[in-house]
Amino acid sequence: MKNKVRFAFFIATIMLAGCVSTSGPVSRTTVAVRDAQITINGKPETLFRFRVGSAALREDWTQEVIGQLGEWRRHGVNSFTLWLQGTSSAYHRVFTPDGQALTNTASDIIFRVGYGLKEIPVAVAKASGQDIVARTQRLIDAADAHGMIVVIGIGYRSSWTEADTPAIVERAMRAAVIPFRDYRNVIFNVRNEINTGNALEGPAQIAQYVNAVRAAAPGRLVSAGSLQSAMNLQLAKLQGLDLFCQDAGHNFKDTIAAYDALAPFGKPIIDVESYGGNGGGYVDYRERTTSAPAGYVVDFVAQGGWRRVYGVWEEQDYKDGTDRPLMGRR
Repeated sequence: MKNKVRFAFFIATIMLAGCVSTSGPVSRTTVAVRDAQITINGKPETLFRFRVGSAALREDWTQEVIGQLGEWRRHGVNSFTLWLQGTSSAYHRVFTPDGQALTNTASDIIFRVGYGLKEIPVAVAKASGQDIVARTQRLIDAADAHGMIVVIGIGYRSSWTEADTPAIVERAMRAAVIPFRDYRNVIFNVRNEINTGNALEGPAQIAQYVNAVRAAAPGRLVSAGSLQSAMNLQLAKLQGLDLFCQDAGHNFKDTIAAYDALAPFGKPIIDVESYGGNGGGYVDYRERTTSAPAGYVVDFVAQGGWRRVYGVWEEQDYKDGTDRPLMGRR
């Protein structure tokens, strides 16, 4: 019971913080950290959020999220996370190859159909980095109107290349945060699920990116983190990090141990993924009779065969064609 109480405390302190803006957008919603507690407009709050990683990549996806914010808020959701470069499902590089600026020429947004099984890269739209930033600003404005917080992720792995260096990434971080530095209802996540085996993701490199973001957006809060507890303990020593990101995973005992180890550093923790609960965003149909728009359906022959349709969920928990458990809408 003692561990459960401490776990509840850390969940209550999960994510975000704020700052004071002197120019640019006038946010009515301000997020801050005080004594390891998240506050919204000065009031201690628990943040509950959705992850809508690729929401800003397409106009219809952006409109879909904005149209739902009122309902989310009525059900107690007070924040959400998106990534400028998208996520594993749909991604797009928003920076020039040298990281100096956002792109102004539209290029393909890639949707990974069959993620983790039979991957087929499908172009589902075109956008420039400037298009995506403009849509992100609209999402932030809409969130602010509902008293909500937005976590803006920058360094999603799918959009980096072998040619990227820490210096390029550092420049990209600066280019990414400047358009949002005057919003008081945002927090930046420089890189998520940091992997110690990646040359771009060592503690020294993360410190470099964190410092770049803080210099480009003074007063804004900055987070980063790993799915590895040992790595997070190294990141915890960075002075510039305001919050940690930790994958809770599926082992409750290990999760408590990871959170307890971070507790002495006195900073809130963002629970990135919880306990192996997968919301796949697809349904597999054995009869293969269900159709879907081009790029959103693929047929498999494994284990008897099935048709996978993306962008849909069952109401109750269910299993996909590989017998993987997925969380339903309820």
